[in-house]
Amino acid sequence: MTIDNWIGLAGLIITILGFAITIYTLSQMTKQTGEMIRQTEEMSSQTKQLRKSVRLETYQRVYEKMIDIDLFFVENAELKSYFYSSKTVDDKAINNKLSSLAETMVDLFYNIYFQKEGMPQETWIGWELYIKHIAQSPVLKQFVNENKSWYTEDFVELLKSE
Repeated sequence: MTIDNWIGLAGLIITILGFAITIYTLSQMTKQTGEMIRQTEEMSSQTKQLRKSVRLETYQRVYEKMIDIDLFFVENAELKSYFYSSKTVDDKAINNKLSSLAETMVDLFYNIYFQKEGMPQETWIGWELYIKHIAQSPVLKQFVNENKSWYTEDFVELLKSE
C-alpha cells in the first residue's frame, strides 16, 4: 500500500468516526430534548396545581370573611336591615358601628373585586350582583361617598351602579 492509500484510508476512518460521533451526539441531544420537554410539562402541571391551590385558598378566605359578616349580623340582627332593606339611620348611637361595618364590607368587596379575574365568570357575576345590592343601602352609600378617595374609580363606579 502506498502512502496515498494510507492517507485515504485514514481520512475514511476519521470520516466514519466523525459520523459516528455526530450520530451519538444527536442521539444524546434528542434524549436531553425529550427530558427537557418532560420537565417543562411537569412544571406546567405543577403551575396549574399551584394556581388552583391559590385560587381555592383565596376563595376560602373570602368566604370565611363573608361568614364572619353573616355571624356579626346573627349577633346584631337589628343592624342587618340597614344593609339589606335600605333602612336609613335614625339612631346616632349606632351610626359609628354601622360606619365601621360598612367599611368592613366595602373592604371585603374591594378584595373580591380585585380577584374577579381569577374567578370563574359565573362566580364573579354572583358576587357582583350581591355587591351592587348591598351598595344600594344608605349606610354603604354614605360611607363610599365620604371615603371614595380610598378606592379606585372603577370600583367606586361599580358600587354606585345599579
